[in-house]
Amino acid sequence: MAATNEVQRTSAVPERIDVKTLRYPTEPSRFVLAAACTLSGLAVVIAWLSQLDLPTLLAAVIGLAIGMALLWVAFQIYRARILGDAVLVTSQTLPDFQQAIDEVRDRIDYHRRVDIFVVPKLTTPAQLTSYFGVRVLLVEGGAVADITTPAKRPQLLFLLGTFFGALKAKHDRWAVVQILIDNAGLRKILAPFVGPWLRATVFTGDQIAYACSRDLGTSLDAVYRTLVGRELSPQLQAAGLVKQAQRVRESLILRFSQLFRPVPHATNRFLNLLRFAQRVQPESVATFRATLPEAATTSLDIALERAARDERRRVWAAAVTCLAVAVGTMMIYAGLVVGEALRASPSDVVDVPVTPTLVEPTPTSSEPTPTQTPSEPVPAQLLIYAVPVSLGTSCAEITEPPPEFVGLMAAVTCQGLTAEDADHVDIYQFDSYDRMSAATDYWLGDLALGACVDGLRDTWTNNGVYGGTLACYVAPSGESVAVWTIDDDSILIVAADPNMRLDELYTWWQRAAPASLLS
Repeated sequence: MAATNEVQRTSAVPERIDVKTLRYPTEPSRFVLAAACTLSGLAVVIAWLSQLDLPTLLAAVIGLAIGMALLWVAFQIYRARILGDAVLVTSQTLPDFQQAIDEVRDRIDYHRRVDIFVVPKLTTPAQLTSYFGVRVLLVEGGAVADITTPAKRPQLLFLLGTFFGALKAKHDRWAVVQILIDNAGLRKILAPFVGPWLRATVFTGDQIAYACSRDLGTSLDAVYRTLVGRELSPQLQAAGLVKQAQRVRESLILRFSQLFRPVPHATNRFLNLLRFAQRVQPESVATFRATLPEAATTSLDIALERAARDERRRVWAAAVTCLAVAVGTMMIYAGLVVGEALRASPSDVVDVPVTPTLVEPTPTSSEPTPTQTPSEPVPAQLLIYAVPVSLGTSCAEITEPPPEFVGLMAAVTCQGLTAEDADHVDIYQFDSYDRMSAATDYWLGDLALGACVDGLRDTWTNNGVYGGTLACYVAPSGESVAVWTIDDDSILIVAADPNMRLDELYTWWQRAAPASLLS
């Protein structure tokens, strides 16, 4: 008796389906397109985040973590609400339904977690969603009530096969990338590149579902039910649907509207099902064609031929698009990194020596070679050397200096490259100390003597040696301003920042000034 039961259980095990042979032709290339675009987009985001300063980066990471945690909690609450308002399909609640689910899972060898709930009302007969990797399939009870009976069980197998087949198609791909595509915020941004793969997995799911039901008529009945509902599906005429599917296939507007969708048009799924059945069971399509009028048969042949031609073309188009998008995105990423590196690096001209190298002429006679007198430093070199190292790459010549500055030899202006630098710094060199002093007095006006941090005029020294004037004040515009001179080189420097206090600007000057001394 036990042996008999074992034989019965063994014979009841459904035949496994080779999913690889049922894949939609363009699915592999579309997956490469989706994976390349997603990873390239993430690379650009990471490159952008790497340019942020540490406090901003930490704040962004913490904010993202908090947002994800709140979203996870919201999803768990929503799933709990479903559990309280709907029936979870199990062998104890709906045994016949659960048996059909187990058969489909076993045939395609898919055993990952999917919670299936039966609800009283949905906009579609079934709806698949995901909550942080936990997939939930909602099924409208009224829409599937009659197909749970043994007589219509193949339709139920087809309906379940479309969803589990699509999940199997995704699961067999590179798991890490698939998780990124499903859960990364870039999915909607990259919809034109990720959508083709998601639509291809739906086609794969339909083909797997057809292999589960093993009957074109049953599969088409399930499609009709999905399109118009259980009540009207018996009245739907296939000839009219074929003509409508051909119009949808040829319409550029409708094809463009599908670009951002993760699922294809229902009429395209109908045509793909016929195309697939024609390949694996041509006699079933011949039987279906016999029920159509001649005009509808012609439309069907044109639509199927166009679908097959588009599939062959899209395999290469998706691969070329993938390569172009990946290369373009990586070039943007490289540009961000290189550009930021150039902006952040010290100026190459900072290392120009103050005193030029002596050049000894070649002797032409036995007479003693005269000593070469060093030339005067170039004014531009002095100004560049006077600029703090952190500002060196941002400097440009001042083409219209104040007309009151008499005897001006050269002038440059620099912008602060980091939050720690003054917002902008202007450097002026004069042909004499007197003219530099006059320009300083003009700039400072009647500013009284006193400590710089109090908004007064003072002097600065270097190792006890007098260096020049130092003054700090708040301009009428609200900017904090620091002014100092390098008297030995007749240089006047003006630094300003709208966000620094006077004491902060003075502290910055103390750090930057040593790099500005020409000794």
